[in-house]
Amino acid sequence: MGKTMVIDGNSIMNRAYYAIPILTGSSGTPINAVMGFLNIMLKNLEEYEPDCVAVAFDVHAPTFRHKKYAEYKGERRPTPTDLIAQFPVIKHILGVMGIQTLEAEGYEADDIIGTIAGISAENGDECLCLTGDRDCLQLIDKLTKVVLIITKPGSNSETLIGEKELMEQYGVTPQEYIEVKALMGDKSDNIPGAQGIGEKTAFDLIKQYHSIEGIYANLGALKPKQRENMEEFRDKWEENKFLVTINKKTPINFEHRPFKYEQLREMAILEELNRTGLVSLRKRLSRAVEDQISWF
Repeated sequence: MGKTMVIDGNSIMNRAYYAIPILTGSSGTPINAVMGFLNIMLKNLEEYEPDCVAVAFDVHAPTFRHKKYAEYKGERRPTPTDLIAQFPVIKHILGVMGIQTLEAEGYEADDIIGTIAGISAENGDECLCLTGDRDCLQLIDKLTKVVLIITKPGSNSETLIGEKELMEQYGVTPQEYIEVKALMGDKSDNIPGAQGIGEKTAFDLIKQYHSIEGIYANLGALKPKQRENMEEFRDKWEENKFLVTINKKTPINFEHRPFKYEQLREMAILEELNRTGLVSLRKRLSRAVEDQISWF
């Protein structure tokens, strides 16, 4: 059985950008998000020892969700220009490291992650989804787990969530998590949920009735105001469920490329980090070379 780690490039870059003060490389290009991303990636490569690594990125273009709902992500703040400038840098460094990056116009990084998780499952391989976005919790199954990254200024933490942990922490199955998201909506994506039903109530209702359809089959058991709100939501919930469900059939050319930590020791990588201004990371990998670290 193999183990693939697929990284949510946009999510981790965003979290790293806001967790680390602005730093610039020798060329004047900001590198705080790049440094944070690489630190998080290297830490988790060491922790989980995958034999295949891929990084998924969004494409700056409308997705199939925008075609369904024009206001999708309509109120999201523009990405800071000094963060935008760092995406070509991280993609270049990942390329030098031999780590594949994947994009698909019309789809989001989550859809790429879901597709790779599905491919891995079909091959009988484990898949670890490294992200700061809880949306990927819907992907969890017997072979797929989520490494959820929480960043704070100067530090970050991670939680490994599988089927057992999801039920212990949230009280729902992965499929039920989709129902919760559809019911409560998602402010960050500008998806309005049922009026008056926030996160806690959404979880409580889905824990009890297991799906939005289950709620409608038991409307008489709800409080009068909840019943009224659900009636108003009746013609919207299917669209919401479509919007929050990750597409696992994204058209990508994913290759299960063998990955070993040894490939990060190449002098070309060390020199690229030095050129970019990521001296602390260069020293970290240099020590790995000196210590002859080998996982396999």
